[in-house]
Amino acid sequence: MLKRIVPTMFITLFLVSVAMELNLFDRFSAILGPITSFFGLESGVALISATAIVNTTAGIILAGSLLAEGLITTKSVLIALFLGTVVSFSARFAKHSLPLHVSLFGPKLGSKTVAISATTTLVIVYTDLISSALISVNLCQ
Repeated sequence: MLKRIVPTMFITLFLVSVAMELNLFDRFSAILGPITSFFGLESGVALISATAIVNTTAGIILAGSLLAEGLITTKSVLIALFLGTVVSFSARFAKHSLPLHVSLFGPKLGSKTVAISATTTLVIVYTDLISSALISVNLCQ
């Protein structure tokens, strides 16, 4: 497990450092600012969410780096990681579970099985995630 996390952490931290030196986050914020502000979010939310969709560990590392630099709030980090996880979970179920279940049970029952499984998993995971986030926010205040 460390063989995957350490290189990801090193590469992500390096890229974040380079991006900060080049003021890329300011440029990114200027581009995404109007879109994210429409939803009442900071522009860093989109960057963290997109990174978390591609690689969860990199998203967490990026979020920590932006939070440490004061470029994003704790609340926005939690929202960003939540959004990234929702999308990556949905993609994972569609990519892996759906073909297997359809081949085993046919299209109708296979789709229902995946939908029930995905919904149940999301409810359990997000109940835990939301309760952890609420505890974290209360501890940060």
